Amino acid sequence: MNNILTIAKNFQIEYLKDTIIELENFQEIDNFQQIKFTITDILIYENLNYLTNNIPSTGKFIYFFNTNQSDLVFGHFLNYKNKENIKLTRKNNFDKSENLYVGSSNNLHKRFKEHCGYASKSTYAIKFKEWLTDDKIEIKFNYIKLNTENQLILQNIENGLWKTMKPIFGKYGSKY
Repeated sequence: MNNILTIAKNFQIEYLKDTIIELENFQEIDNFQQIKFTITDILIYENLNYLTNNIPSTGKFIYFFNTNQSDLVFGHFLNYKNKENIKLTRKNNFDKSENLYVGSSNNLHKRFKEHCGYASKSTYAIKFKEWLTDDKIEIKFNYIKLNTENQLILQNIENGLWKTMKPIFGKYGSKY
């Protein structure tokens, strides 16, 4: 039985070595794209559709939300009374960061809409339209398509960004 564990361990070591090499050789092919919006832009679904026309659906993407008014955003989130038990993103201990959230997605268009608040109650997301009421706060949504099909590379880059950017919301670590 120990032999099979050794074989499994060695297989994983080789897999991780290959992943490290792929991560070291990874090169971005695009620049970050950015969409700016306020709560008013996403409250009406038709406005949201116009805003999201150019957000791609397929591919491997890294994205993040940020604002220069994060203290106001954080205050709105803390004051929200979640009476309907909606699954919202978790709050972190980085309340002085301008970065709100770091994530990755294989369907960026859908994930952006979920973060805006167009998702089922059971989907964890920021869901801005549920709790952000100040229409003067500008949020920036930044994204880049990655030139990889390797989900582990995507997750490692997201983890590196998360540790570097210290977002106010979201969780660190693998979904897979």
